[in-house]
Amino acid sequence: MTKIACANCDMCGAEMGELSCTLILEEGDKIDKACWCICKDCAKKFKEDIVNFYKPLVKEVKEQKKAAKNK
Repeated sequence: MTKIACANCDMCGAEMGELSCTLILEEGDKIDKACWCICKDCAKKFKEDIVNFYKPLVKEVKEQKKAAKNK
């Protein structure tokens, strides 16, 4: 399991982000997300980033693990 800080916490403040904004990625098809951002713009952008950044990242990591097993 990997924890990645919300990329948008600068909007609400990095200190608040460290305390409350995380994205938890788990192996397999299940992706758990959690964001308790103060501002609505930050929360909206966070959800957009999950689609635009984190899902492709998870796919890439899975492909790398699969390739490593096949060596």
